[in-house]
Amino acid sequence: MLGDDYRGVLVSDCFLAYDPLKFKKSKCSSHLLKRRSEIEQSKSRGAVRFSRRVAALIRRAMALKRRRGTLGDHGYAVLRGKVHAELDRLLAGTYTDPDNARLAGLLRKHRESVLRSLDHDEVDATNNLAEREGRPAVIARELSAGNRTEEGAETHAVLASVFRTYRRQGRDILGAVVELLRHGPGHVLEFDHTASPAPAR
Repeated sequence: MLGDDYRGVLVSDCFLAYDPLKFKKSKCSSHLLKRRSEIEQSKSRGAVRFSRRVAALIRRAMALKRRRGTLGDHGYAVLRGKVHAELDRLLAGTYTDPDNARLAGLLRKHRESVLRSLDHDEVDATNNLAEREGRPAVIARELSAGNRTEEGAETHAVLASVFRTYRRQGRDILGAVVELLRHGPGHVLEFDHTASPAPAR
């Protein structure tokens, strides 16, 4: 759906299906917080320290992102640099607890994407917007008991994404449907590439 020439930032969780994609990525802070919380619930004593430090760092980054509009460029750059440096210090450690070691490995694997929202003003720290944008399609699927074929499911997914993007761009959805029907298979709808598309999940 995004196309090979997509130059934006894809905000997602750490699902493996996203790994092969060549787009610039940003990992959702809410999903990272949830993952480390699941680890912390099964730990005690010293084993909880790493996950708590990870949580504190992610929340600090999210708070800094929210303050971006109130900070000058230099002040923001200094604070952003400190958050990045703290993450590097955390990931330089050795963790013997298996769950902590896996979390550290995950963060190392996605190091460039973990704090990317701090480096791009237009990128949210979470993919909550994408979750909300996709909700109408999920509701429609649940009310209709789903699609009867794989082809039908794929068609629904494509149309839902396209129409949601058209709605966000204030474009004529009915006109788009008429255009598709008039021109038939192979016709490509035009999008306003300067506007924000519906976020990818």
